[in-house]
Amino acid sequence: MTLPRFDEIRPKIEAHIREVKDFPKKGINFRDIMPLFTNPQLVNELCVVIADHVRHTVGQIDSVAGLEARGFLFGPQVAIQLGVPFVPIRKKGKLPGATIEASYVKEYGEDRVEIQEGAIKKGERVFLIDDLLATGGTLRVSGFFLFNVKN
Repeated sequence: MTLPRFDEIRPKIEAHIREVKDFPKKGINFRDIMPLFTNPQLVNELCVVIADHVRHTVGQIDSVAGLEARGFLFGPQVAIQLGVPFVPIRKKGKLPGATIEASYVKEYGEDRVEIQEGAIKKGERVFLIDDLLATGGTLRVSGFFLFNVKN
């Protein structure tokens, strides 16, 4: 089976992403990826392409960490393709047990996220995944977890 290439599926992906002006507040142009999920084959192809990209450009990784909430839509599927665990990065108060937390500023306010203690071990290579990059705040704070692993 020939793997799809990103440049081959990109136009189809872009056709399934709609821009919603002034959402969730005036001045924000929200990129809605939900229409993409009306085409499960395309979602699968995208996850295969992402996993293939990781294999060929990053190399071996130990886990995939997905950012709440839309990183959960792609992260587990990419982790399955790579044969590695999935680590959720959740909003504060959503994970049981001991957690590590960090705060960050996003395009329309401040937020806090957490991971469970021990979900990532010192020295592990983790691939972070979300849906679309807006200001990069969530992605930056997720990197905090990778650099503050104690064991």
